[in-house]
Amino acid sequence: MDKEVTVIHRRAFSIHDYLRILVKRRATVLAVFFVVLALAALRTFTATPIYQASIQILIERQPPRVLDTQTQPSYDYYGEEFYQTQYKLLESRALAKKVADKLDLKNRPPYSQMFAKLPADVDQNTKQRL
Repeated sequence: MDKEVTVIHRRAFSIHDYLRILVKRRATVLAVFFVVLALAALRTFTATPIYQASIQILIERQPPRVLDTQTQPSYDYYGEEFYQTQYKLLESRALAKKVADKLDLKNRPPYSQMFAKLPADVDQNTKQRL
């Protein structure tokens, strides 16, 4: 009932062994590399670019200069209503229309759908209010 046990010693792979395998299979490695590179390039050049931006607007109060002197009264020329007016101007549809016209958004594919929804018989004043 004596069983013979054979022990097989495996040596650990070294970096040299891995490099030898890569050199031996270089055609396969290069083919996979170029296929992945081609797919990545195709995806990059056919994707619709998405641009994001953030902005910080500084609204500064400048007191009216009636006289060209350096001494100015120290009281507040504009109250909170100055800022509220500036905020309303920035939120206005008139400003949005000027930006849309300047950037020609009506003829750009991502935005043309919004302009196409407007009725054809609507005059310019009504379009601005929509």
